[in-house]
Amino acid sequence: MIKGIHEITFHNKDGQNVTKKIHINEIHIIPQPIGSIFNLLFDEMGRIKDKGISKQKLGVVDIGFKTTDFSIFDHLKYIERGSSTTDTGISKCFSVIANKLKKESNVSIELYRMFKHIDSGMIKIKGKEYNISNLKKRVYNHAASAITSDLNRLWENDWDIDSIILSGGGSVELAEYLSPNIDGNVIPIGKNIDARFNNVQGYCKFGRYKWGYSKYIADHQEESKKPPADKKNEVTNTPPDKDEAKVEKPSKGPAWLGRKN
Repeated sequence: MIKGIHEITFHNKDGQNVTKKIHINEIHIIPQPIGSIFNLLFDEMGRIKDKGISKQKLGVVDIGFKTTDFSIFDHLKYIERGSSTTDTGISKCFSVIANKLKKESNVSIELYRMFKHIDSGMIKIKGKEYNISNLKKRVYNHAASAITSDLNRLWENDWDIDSIILSGGGSVELAEYLSPNIDGNVIPIGKNIDARFNNVQGYCKFGRYKWGYSKYIADHQEESKKPPADKKNEVTNTPPDKDEAKVEKPSKGPAWLGRKN
């Protein structure tokens, strides 16, 4: 069902819909949280930028909306022991805050509408403003304590973990409350990184590594070479520049990654 040609429609902000065909001819299944490791291991071109990451024992704490996933990878191999999922997600924090507001305002607030108000620390309900900054701190501290407790319980025997990666949309909210409570080397979330997309960006980089970014470049070059509608007889044949040529022969990486040249 996954392999083959799929037609997908993209809905743009300007209201225009663009339909594209995607041809999937190969599939590689990997554990979900390893995408966060790949996002650190590879650069945008799919080239290894930090080989040391692949030689470490890493713990990944992926905090989502509903759940938190704890995963361990040793030299990029998934370790089932110590890997688990709990129901402590950022939505639980939002629910506590929304319930508190309901008691004070008698209004039920949908969780998806809480995001911008959580960030600002203020919310206006029926013309009345409520300051939720202190409530947010208490709730986030409690959630961070619960996650840290689960981490210590699950990874009690994995004292040899080199580094811990915080990932997922909830990690952005809870990072400042979590990091001081975690006993270990926590890799900080870069300010230019949207942790919500850590996994999918890592998948993309891994795909470029495994199946070759050079093909991606070649396909886009072919698109750029197509003459415009009013210049059908014009032919272009521009060879790739030096930077693109370098991508043709990327450096060898860990055997587990299984590159196809």
